[in-house]
Order: sequence, then structure tokens, then C-alpha cells
Amino acid sequence: MRFAKTMLLGFIAGLLALGCATQGETRKERKITTRKAGGSDKKPDWLAQYKKSIDTSKITYGGGDGSSQDNAVVIQGAPNSASGVRAESIWARRNHPTWRKTRQSLVRGDGKRYDRIDFTTASGEKHVLFFDITDFFGK
Repeated sequence: MRFAKTMLLGFIAGLLALGCATQGETRKERKITTRKAGGSDKKPDWLAQYKKSIDTSKITYGGGDGSSQDNAVVIQGAPNSASGVRAESIWARRNHPTWRKTRQSLVRGDGKRYDRIDFTTASGEKHVLFFDITDFFGK
């Protein structure tokens, strides 16, 4: 029992140290790469396969402009959560080309689930988008 506790504490300490070491890095600096002999960088095959597995071909958008829960963009037809989240990014990029997500949270109301996404534009304007994710949440 004592050995298991020691191992668990060591594991947690390692995770905390890893988190502290990467906390100041930006998303671009943490690019996932693999190195082959010869020094070339290449994205891992699993990442490409994962991106191909996200099917957004049957997704439809309805509802409003996303400015509030009452006017949320309704996403339907996503086969799973990963596809639904990808559909959110696609909709946001089409309607706000210079958007950059700053925060995302799950909101519940009226028996539905919403993703609230705070974002800024290239000009520094702050906005909020609401997506009704009830159809694919938890798939």
C-alpha cells in the first residue's frame, strides 16, 4: 500500500513539473512532431488518421447567429463529439475569419447543452458565440 502511494505521488509530481515547464509556451510552440534519422520533422501518422476520422459531411447548422443562448447556432448530424467540436470551428471561421478562441465552457439551460466560446478578432474585438450541442453531446 505504501509503495502504491509513493508511486502515485511521484506520478503527480511529474505531471505538475511537466505542466509548469510548458505553461509559458504558446500552442504553436508545442507543435507535435517526430524526428526520423536524418533530422526531418513530420506530423505523426496517428494525428493525420484522427483528423480524417472526424466526419463533418452530414452536419447541418440552424438556429441563430450564436450571439446568445436564445440565438445559439444549432449543430445537428454530428456522429460524435469530435465531429461536433470541429463543426463549431468551421462555422466560427466561416463567419468570423480572423477569430481566435480565448475560452470555452459548457453551459446548461432549458434542458439543452451549449458550448460558450469567447473569442477575439484580429482587430482585438471580443465576442461570444453559443452553440447548441445537445444533438451530439456525449456521443
